[in-house]
Amino acid sequence: MKKGAEEPLYNESKGCSKEFTTLRAVLKLLMAKARYGLSNAGFDAFLSIIGDTLPKENKVPINIYYAKKLISPLTMGVEKIHACRNHCILYRGDDYKDLDSCPKCGASRYKTNKDYQEDCAASMCKAGKKRKKAQKNTQQSSKPTGKDKEEVEYYTQKKIPALVMWYLPVVD
Repeated sequence: MKKGAEEPLYNESKGCSKEFTTLRAVLKLLMAKARYGLSNAGFDAFLSIIGDTLPKENKVPINIYYAKKLISPLTMGVEKIHACRNHCILYRGDDYKDLDSCPKCGASRYKTNKDYQEDCAASMCKAGKKRKKAQKNTQQSSKPTGKDKEEVEYYTQKKIPALVMWYLPVVD
């Protein structure tokens, strides 16, 4: 990051200002991406065009991964806190952090496989197709094969929080 803050975006002899460093350019581009809701693929294409337009041996990152990697030391720490799906409590502190269901409304802390299957069935994702295939195989035969059994066990063991709150502390 220090190197990116000091080096110009491209060679000064070709007209680059000392003030326009790699870090500054990447920050401005990422702010524009966020402001105008540009997708990652669109941003990658945009970076490619800028990189091709500027004089050779410029320091424009080739994709969003490298752009974010450059600014990662500047990002704030984010704490993800599980919450009740009905907004009753936050699962934190000594009283609630180890609970699996809400003490106020009784709702599960985690999404159930039924919730996950319904979400997946609506979008027909690959995991949903695999799960349905595994379920058919287990229903057709009383003894599922080793691979199908592993898939079913994998999906029953996965714990996805029903609701997550992102907390950005004012100071790190």
